[in-house]
Amino acid sequence: ADLQPFTDGKADQFGFDPERLMDDDLFLDPYYLSAEQIQDFLAETPYNRRSFLADYSDGGLSTAQFIADAAEEYQINPLVLLVKLQVETSLIYAESEPTRFRMDHAMGCGCPDGDAICRYAPKGLFAQITCAARLFRQYMNQLDSDGRTLTGWGPGIEKLTSEQQSITPRTKATAALYTYTPWV
Repeated sequence: ADLQPFTDGKADQFGFDPERLMDDDLFLDPYYLSAEQIQDFLAETPYNRRSFLADYSDGGLSTAQFIADAAEEYQINPLVLLVKLQVETSLIYAESEPTRFRMDHAMGCGCPDGDAICRYAPKGLFAQITCAARLFRQYMNQLDSDGRTLTGWGPGIEKLTSEQQSITPRTKATAALYTYTPWV
């Protein structure tokens, strides 16, 4: 129900506004979740199951610590990275390690719509997390300097999403999210 637009609100006072997906301050808060909080979230997800990511590590580094480190390095909220892991490949929900292809393209980074083999994508979970965090930082830098991203998304700029819905982002964070994934 949170994803349905409401003009008069809902009982919980929260509704989905496709033109304000996230406030800029929240999007840019790299300390919103600590590595320990990310680990706790992966161990007990909103799906009432443990994500395999709670036990996944690479080179001795846990997924939770890697996400926290990437968030700090690129000054992006780690929650944004967690949400993208779920939106792009449902890895938060997954109880066991998925196919190599899903792991190699976990964030959909470098894998635009229509490119089924994702020829430009960096491969691997941690490479994908880094790619996404780096792109979000680049988008925010472009928005700060040019008022729009390389694909033309920006606050106050009307643009069509991939499903042809007219959106005018009200925040830089919203413009960055639509630059990354131009679907409502």
